[in-house]
Amino acid sequence: MKRHTQFQSPTTSIRLETPISKNINLPKMEKVADDLETWRTRSNEKRGEYDAPIARMEASGTGLNRLTVRPVFGTPPRRPWQPWKWKAWQKARERESLASNGFDYIHN
Repeated sequence: MKRHTQFQSPTTSIRLETPISKNINLPKMEKVADDLETWRTRSNEKRGEYDAPIARMEASGTGLNRLTVRPVFGTPPRRPWQPWKWKAWQKARERESLASNGFDYIHN
């Protein structure tokens, strides 16, 4: 049998699917959530003119050592009215689409 454990904060959610017999290290889960929030904050500080902000991080996996993380983007900036800027705006949407597929987060 499997057990689902969830950690939720305003900007991060972690969902684990583990065997019932396995203990969950809650302080480590909070540390992972803090790491993801730090990554989200730093990414938002470095975003480009047409990048949407990362509103929250969603992580899931079978243990805290390796998670699949998906950023959830907020509302993107409006498409610029100048046609020569449309390509940059579209590339930002493409990057968000690729990032929403998720990435591996490996924690020791």
